[in-house]
This record gives sequence, C-alpha cells and structure tokens, in this order.
Amino acid sequence: MKKSKKIIIGIIFAFLVCSLEVYRYININKNIDEKNNFNVESSFNEKSSFNISQVDWTGQAKWWTDNSGDDLYDIKFEFFDGTDIKEIITENANYDMKIKSDVGNGELNIKIYNGEKILFDKSGKIEDTVTISNNGSKNVRIELTAKEAEGHVKIELMPNIIRVSKDIFKI
Repeated sequence: MKKSKKIIIGIIFAFLVCSLEVYRYININKNIDEKNNFNVESSFNEKSSFNISQVDWTGQAKWWTDNSGDDLYDIKFEFFDGTDIKEIITENANYDMKIKSDVGNGELNIKIYNGEKILFDKSGKIEDTVTISNNGSKNVRIELTAKEAEGHVKIELMPNIIRVSKDIFKI
C-alpha cells in the first residue's frame, strides 16, 4: 500500500512539474513577442480582415517554419536560398505593415510591391512600418529573397480605420 501511494504521488508530482514547465515556456515566448512589440494574440471576437496566400516559392531551405496566416507573415529558417512570394488579400483601403527581420548569416531582402509599383525594398536587419493606402492597397505582394541566409521575418498587418487629413484643420 505504501509503495503504490508513493508511485501515485510521484506521478502526480511529475505531471505538475511538466505542466508548470509548459506554462512557463509559453509565457516566456509570449513575453519575448510582447517585448518586440508584436501583437501575438488576436481577439476571438474579431474576424481578421486580411488573408495571406502563397503565390510562389522556389529555392532550398533547411528548418523552414511558416506560421503565416490572416494578419501575420511569420517565417523562420536556419538556411534559405531562394524566393518566397505571398499575396495580401484585403478589403481594407488603408493599413500598416509592421516589419521586423533578423538575419544571422547570408543576404536577405524584403520587397513589397503592387503590380509594377515598389512600395518597400530593403535588405538585412529591418525594423520599419510601411503604410499602404487607397491606390496601393490591392494586389499587394511580399517577396522575400535570400541568399544562403539564416533568419526570421515577421510582418504584422494592421488596419488603419481612421485617417485624418492635415487639410481639414487648416483655417
């Protein structure tokens, strides 16, 4: 009887320790993302007004993780040599793209364009916000080009509901 009680208590203790570690791991990742100013959680009551779809992918990759969806483009890779193209589908006329990229090795370029018009084109480590408005808001594509790169790219899409023109306040 004593031996079976010790085994049951040991199993319960091991379960509690494992549960605590999983909870701590989730909170550490959440705090890291909050520290980097990314909105990790979306409201369960709101439906996203964005959809990110795959257009093209060519190249070689190792440990490629694509967590993109709705209002978030999120790519991590240990090695990438190629091109990833995604299209943003939205009814929003105005929105912001909060871009953050980290590159460990190699070359990484992020280009955002609408047809022939280039809206953003930068390489390397990036922390920037791009505003997409009216004429440029349809058929927007994100093109990630890498040459033997290691890194992480995160682009958060946020609607701009209220835009105030400076001309309104002129007297």
